Amino acid sequence: MAIPECTPLPRLSTPGEIVFPGGATLTQVLAAGSEIPSSLDAATNLLAQASPALAPVMPLFNIVDAVQALVACMEAVPDALGPPPDPGKMAGALSDLVPKVAKLADLVPQLAAPRLVLGMIDTLIDYLEGVRDQIEAIVLQVERTAKALARANELGDTSLAEIATCSQANTQAQLQAMADALAPVDTLAGGLNTLLELLGLPAVPPMADLVDAADPSASLAAIDPVIATLSELRAAVPLP
Repeated sequence: MAIPECTPLPRLSTPGEIVFPGGATLTQVLAAGSEIPSSLDAATNLLAQASPALAPVMPLFNIVDAVQALVACMEAVPDALGPPPDPGKMAGALSDLVPKVAKLADLVPQLAAPRLVLGMIDTLIDYLEGVRDQIEAIVLQVERTAKALARANELGDTSLAEIATCSQANTQAQLQAMADALAPVDTLAGGLNTLLELLGLPAVPPMADLVDAADPSASLAAIDPVIATLSELRAAVPLP
C-alpha cells in the first residue's frame, strides 16, 4: 500500500501590520494554543484590533475631507466671478462641501454631548438590568439552597449538607464578584456626570455599593431606583 504524501502545514507569512497617521503601528498578535493559526486567523485578529483603534482617528479624516472640499470651493471662486461668470463649478464644490461640514457637527460639544450621554445611559441601564436579573436568579438559588440545607439537617444527610454548603459558598462568590465588578462602573459614571453637568442635568448616583454580597434582596431594592433615575435622565437629555 502506498504511503500517502505528507502535506506540510501552511506557515504564516511575516506578521501583518496597519500603520496609523502619525506612525503608530498595529501588529498582529496571536495567542499561543494547540492549533497552528492560519492566515485567516491572523487577518481576523488584526481587523478586530483595528476597528476600535480606528474610531478615535475618524474625526481627523472628516476634518481633512472638509478642508479639501473648502479648498475646492475657494479654487472655484475665480471661475464663478468670470469673466464670463461660470457658477457651475462653484455649485458642484458647495454641494460636496455641505455634507462634509455637517459631519464636523459631531465635534461640537453642545451637539455631540447629547448623543454620547444617551449611549452611556443606555449602556448603564442595560448593565444594571442584567445585574438585577442575575441577582433575582441568585435570590431564588439562595432560597432553594437554604431549604436543601434544612432538609439535610433534618435527615442527617451529610452528603446533601455538603452539596448545599458548597452551593452557598459559590453563590456568595458570585455576589462578591458582581459587587467588585460595579466599582469600575463608577469611573464611567464620573465621565457621564461631567457631560450631564455640561447639559445642565443632575448627576447619576454612585453605583459601587449597589450590590451587597451579604444581602442580595437588599441589592435588588437598591438597583431599581437607580435604573429609574437613569431612565428619567435619559428622557431629559436635550436632543439637537
